[in-house]
Amino acid sequence: MQLRKAAKKYGTIVSYDLNYRPSMWEAIGGLAKAQEVNKEVAKYVDVMIGNEEDFTACLGFEIEGNDENLKTLNLDGYKKMINEAAATYPNFKAVATTLRQVKTATVNGTYFQ
Repeated sequence: MQLRKAAKKYGTIVSYDLNYRPSMWEAIGGLAKAQEVNKEVAKYVDVMIGNEEDFTACLGFEIEGNDENLKTLNLDGYKKMINEAAATYPNFKAVATTLRQVKTATVNGTYFQ
């Protein structure tokens, strides 16, 4: 946190990739701790990056209209979530997320079809 605060002090653009992994948080408080930490970090971020699951797990935002397996993606739901994130954290200058339909771990709609 000290680095993020120093970066803000000197006008440096701060980007942050939520990249939630349950195994990284389980020993230090799990999902609740992940949200606590990420909600604090988000206050100092200019460019927030993450997928739907990251925004849900780390910041508590939900996307309406996606099926539970993420086989059908609701573009309007993503837009609404991004707008809600930007309203909650007015320091965000940009919010980035990916839209892809995952078939398997190696076939995820990004590089392989």
